[in-house]
Amino acid sequence: MGNIVTYMQEEQRTFSELPFHAVDSLICSVICYFDFDRSPVAVRAGGEETLLHDIVALSDWDALCAGSWLEDSKETGAFMQALMASRRYRAMSVAFYANEFSNAVEKQFSAVTLFLGQGDAYLAYRGTDGSFAGWKEDFNLCFRHVIPSQRSAEAYLSGVASATGSRPLIIGGHSKGGNLAEYASLVCPEGVFERIVAVYNHDGPSFLEDPSPRIEDPTFAAKLHKTVPESSAFGMILE
Repeated sequence: MGNIVTYMQEEQRTFSELPFHAVDSLICSVICYFDFDRSPVAVRAGGEETLLHDIVALSDWDALCAGSWLEDSKETGAFMQALMASRRYRAMSVAFYANEFSNAVEKQFSAVTLFLGQGDAYLAYRGTDGSFAGWKEDFNLCFRHVIPSQRSAEAYLSGVASATGSRPLIIGGHSKGGNLAEYASLVCPEGVFERIVAVYNHDGPSFLEDPSPRIEDPTFAAKLHKTVPESSAFGMILE
């Protein structure tokens, strides 16, 4: 049976030749787990773009994957090799890296924007890392209407949208990151929402209460793509 690594090895068409879809989003959601602070190639908080291939090629992979589930995955090495060799992904660039952590307010938030090369920008929200604050924030989703990372996700979307002109936006994330992507798209200003092409929630939980009436809008339903694997547990919470 194939997985995202075999997909990356076999699918060499560019995004212009084969449009972006859910498997691409899942791969971008994995890239979001990289600790870009540990890369010798600077990834800026602002709009200066850095080639993804250079980051992967010049970084220590153990350092880049430290603190996330990637450091224990048997597929991580193959994923990195496929990412560098892929005609589809190696030309992507990275910018607007955010990494915020606070035990005091129980917040673990990280996001990065990937420019796909044909005009679209993918805003990737990171899921839970190995920190205590990150796991506690997951539990807070079950009884708090809004958590700190959701507020940061909203601000991040608005900031990147403002800085990228009229670029089409794709938003996504895995686990808690999928929840953040969906939340940000529900509460963002109408002008930003109109630029959103798709929202991908990969095995992320739902909400204690609907964040916005937009959740009942057919336009939002058409943009939302939720992936729930057979082994899902976290992604079905509050569903």
